[in-house]
Amino acid sequence: LPLAALVALGLGGRETAENILAAHMLRSHFSPGDRVGIDGIEGTVICVGWSHTRVEDQSGTLVIPNSRLARATTLRLHPPDQAK
Repeated sequence: LPLAALVALGLGGRETAENILAAHMLRSHFSPGDRVGIDGIEGTVICVGWSHTRVEDQSGTLVIPNSRLARATTLRLHPPDQAK
């Protein structure tokens, strides 16, 4: 039982570490208010937290783990007045 708890804690710690490292990278690319496309979903970045990023789309607020978002194909969209 203690070994199982140690393994579970280690795996959870790995995921937490991935999310924190991804947050650092994501903050250098995205800011609140940026329009983004993520795996076919378009929305506005609300915030990039330590473990997850919140993106608001037309159906509500998505909470995406930073490690998943860092691996996703993400496109920064320009507002209509800045589109070229």
